[in-house]
Amino acid sequence: MSYARKICQELIADREEAGCCRRSELIALILLRGFLVLGGGHYYLRIAVGYSSLARHLFQLIKGSGFESPQVIKQQDRRLGKTLYMVQVPGKEAVDNLLGYLGLYAGKGQPGISRKAHRKIKKRCCLRAFLRGSFLAGGSMSISRSGYHLEINCGYREDALLIERFMERFQIRAFIRERHQ
Repeated sequence: MSYARKICQELIADREEAGCCRRSELIALILLRGFLVLGGGHYYLRIAVGYSSLARHLFQLIKGSGFESPQVIKQQDRRLGKTLYMVQVPGKEAVDNLLGYLGLYAGKGQPGISRKAHRKIKKRCCLRAFLRGSFLAGGSMSISRSGYHLEINCGYREDALLIERFMERFQIRAFIRERHQ
């Protein structure tokens, strides 16, 4: 088991937290790994994760937010041979309600995930929960002679800037590096 995966296992271990912190963690997971599936009569919010334990944790976060309809789908990635877990919320009404609850609803007639949820994350405990969710969604960590190296992979620059700003609130100096494909 990799070092990063061990850290993920520790982060998702059961612990009592305030609802606002669970909400902040869920916001980070959806921002970094969530996407909408629209068309053909289908409307889903899907969050792709790489570990079954993280899929269960995500399922519990969604269910704990008062939404009873999440589903977990196990998929085999054909290109990489890895197992992916899709945690999905089906149905337009359920998706819109969940995104609205989290402050991620883009607005009427605008399918998409708004990137403005950070405005509602103010408390220090919630900032920490958001960073935990960010690491769970796209983080890796390694140890070398020079020390620890933490990376959080983001699909949008504004998410990277948000994570950088939240880390600065904990006196952690972060750098943003754009990867070219």
